[in-house]
Amino acid sequence: MTLRRSTRQRNPTQKPAPAPAPAPARTKRKAAPKKKKAAPATKKKTKLTKLKSLKTKQAEFSLEDVVVDPQASLGHVVVCKTPDDDEVPTDAMLALVNPAKNSDKFYILQLVEEENVDNKFHLYMRWGRTGTSGQAQIEDFDDFDKAYAAFDEKFKAKTKLPWAERQEAAAQDETHYHFVGHNMFNMDEHYVSSAGQDNASEDNPKWQYWVGDGVDGKEDGWYDYDATGGAQVERLWREFQNLLASTQQQHEATYVAVRIVASGVWNYAVDLVNMTQTNVTHANHTQRFIRRFTGGDDNGPPAAVTSTAPVVPVTPSSSNTTTNLKTPPVTTSSSAAAVITPAQRNLFSTPKQSAGPPVDDLISVVGKNASDYTVVESGENPGTWYDVVLNQCNIGGNNNKYYRLQMLQEISTKQIYVWFRWGRVGEMPRSSTSTWLGPFDDEEGPAFKAFTKKYRDKTGNVFGATDFKPKKGKYTPIEVDHNVEVTDEALDAASAANQKNAVKTEEVEYLPSKLDNTTKDLIQTLFSKEMRNEALSSFQIDLKRLPLGVPSQAQIQSGIDVLTQIEEKLNDPSSQSDSFMELSSRFYTTIPHSFGRSRPPVIGDKESLQSRYDMCNILMDMYSTSETLRKIEAEEKKATAVKKVLPSPVDQHYESLHADLGLLDKMSKDFQVVNQYFEATKGSHSSAKLLNVWSVNRHQEDERFQEHDKLGNRCLFWHGTNIAVAAPILTSGLRIMPHSGGRVGAGIYLANLQEKSAQYTSGYGAKYACMFLCEAPLGKQHTVDQDGPHASGLKAAPAGFDSVHAVGRIQPKKFTNLKLDGKTVKVPCQEPQDGNKKSSFYHDELLVYKESQVRLRYVITVKL
Repeated sequence: MTLRRSTRQRNPTQKPAPAPAPAPARTKRKAAPKKKKAAPATKKKTKLTKLKSLKTKQAEFSLEDVVVDPQASLGHVVVCKTPDDDEVPTDAMLALVNPAKNSDKFYILQLVEEENVDNKFHLYMRWGRTGTSGQAQIEDFDDFDKAYAAFDEKFKAKTKLPWAERQEAAAQDETHYHFVGHNMFNMDEHYVSSAGQDNASEDNPKWQYWVGDGVDGKEDGWYDYDATGGAQVERLWREFQNLLASTQQQHEATYVAVRIVASGVWNYAVDLVNMTQTNVTHANHTQRFIRRFTGGDDNGPPAAVTSTAPVVPVTPSSSNTTTNLKTPPVTTSSSAAAVITPAQRNLFSTPKQSAGPPVDDLISVVGKNASDYTVVESGENPGTWYDVVLNQCNIGGNNNKYYRLQMLQEISTKQIYVWFRWGRVGEMPRSSTSTWLGPFDDEEGPAFKAFTKKYRDKTGNVFGATDFKPKKGKYTPIEVDHNVEVTDEALDAASAANQKNAVKTEEVEYLPSKLDNTTKDLIQTLFSKEMRNEALSSFQIDLKRLPLGVPSQAQIQSGIDVLTQIEEKLNDPSSQSDSFMELSSRFYTTIPHSFGRSRPPVIGDKESLQSRYDMCNILMDMYSTSETLRKIEAEEKKATAVKKVLPSPVDQHYESLHADLGLLDKMSKDFQVVNQYFEATKGSHSSAKLLNVWSVNRHQEDERFQEHDKLGNRCLFWHGTNIAVAAPILTSGLRIMPHSGGRVGAGIYLANLQEKSAQYTSGYGAKYACMFLCEAPLGKQHTVDQDGPHASGLKAAPAGFDSVHAVGRIQPKKFTNLKLDGKTVKVPCQEPQDGNKKSSFYHDELLVYKESQVRLRYVITVKL
């Protein structure tokens, strides 16, 4: 396809315009209402705006019947020339239709050349729910090729097809639009002027529906649509006719044969083949016959619809009465209500709510139940929800506050509400710290304005913009993991109220667990939500008091990025970057912490920095456990109508570890060796007690461990950990996490004394803590005995060495041997003795820098 500008003829006496300057980057601006002056070029900004009524005078057009959108008096639609010399306007009407989800959206896309101005082009876009004026955006260009490229790019983004292939079959999914033709029908004013008149003709059609059940006391007969509804259906009907008449696009006719039309509080699925309308909002799904009346005396009852056959190309009737695309046999029944088949009832039944963020439970503070509402999804960008969590921390001003915004739809009435709440992080909201706005008829208009205005006021950014720029003194959006369940007394009441009206489901039956009682208790502890919440509380991320939810993995990574900036400043004190206080404020903004009314602490030294790095690493690890819990809960939710038998949840958790655990008999040799190792190295003042020991065989870990078969100097080492990440360690093994660090660099830290690893072991309120015993072939060891960059900067063993040994002032001196997979492994068996008295390390620390060089052998439970 070649391109040319053929929107108007240049004045032959006019001098050629000078060559344009290099085209600037595209600019964006809102579509101004009719007759309103555009803002100066230097002040144009990307902005979405709710348009006013469509009832404006139609602008001029460059080709017969091709209409520049009536909301944009921009000039003429640019025209392309095809290889057959046919003129094609760069103008598209797109539709995204899903009757089963009560969804019908439009997207208008036009490339327009400005009137009487050289080299001035506009990419005009308007979108929204069919029948509404929607939102609009304009991008300005001073270069035709760039303007056309942007038009083609946007068309492809919406349809998956380049503009040149627009008449091919569209993408068969629920997220991409279909090309249904050009904007040839500006029917609104025309139909409004003819609706309600007694006379009707092909030029002045009437859309009518049949009443035969006495609803609202009406007599049997045909009743006119209101002006707005009639204009809307007429446009949709003409689009459908246009597709049927096109041999290249008949495949799209089926897609737009059933459209959703709004009328008051109701939505109707209008079937343009069978000529029926079905109320998809009302629980009864009432169906009535409809017709396009163009005059005559035919005012009799409608013909019965006998099937819901798929659309086929049909030549519309030329009758001057009622035009039907399909002519069913006339029925003798006087019933006016069409019979709804099971297939139709299923199609138009209330759809299941699509996956999205949960409704804020804390709407209970204003007397609402979360179960009665759903979060509204953007009509323009499927997958984008009107649900925002904002946070702001400013240590200098002792500010640590949040703001929550949601647009909600009431399930029963379909009405829209906007919900705001705010407060200090860690404090529960009150009715005085929240706002409930509504009801509104739809997500457009006042609801959209209220939500986006509040977002702009609080962040200084436009809602939906992809290039968010943090502003000083403003809030920043954060991403939270909505799937993490929160339990708290303040929420229990709301939860109970929500479930009061919930539909009860059949109880799920679980098979008995196959695990022995001791192992079963271990698995239940490792997957305990209460334990997880206690672990988070230790980081001031208190789910019981934090009303924002748990930060998502992406949000945690953003926090790590801020910590990296703090680390760079610590390494270069002369850096002109932001202060430690500003960077710390940014970190707490990114990952909300609950400090009560206390001032958040500054992260300004290596110890506090490493503590926050460790916190982020642990949070990352905890997600694998959460994912397992979610999968199991998802299986439980499937058993809603029929009683379903599922494996025991504890067995499902165990299977998710992908590791075999074998409980050791306390009289076995292996147990006795481990117990001796524990007692000999736990420290003279420790009261710790070993409870149980399990052998561990992580699936496929032996295969990667074979890489180090030729290395000698094998030992069994301790590794202490937070019990919240014991399950992830069993699943993935010991890992070198991003930004892992310490006195001997970024490796896996092991110890030959239990009292050393016990310092890193915590149970967070559980009945016991967990430790690991790991086999590691150390090979040739590089030794260090003093702190410094030479040690802390290590990311691998020095050349010629296989591991690093930080020599302690006390060390084990006597070992026993244990056979593991045919190889001899040394195990300390007596209390440690004096080592290197001049060392800055009190205990031995053993470092390997390859994850494959460590194999889990035992997991033990201890009472600390």
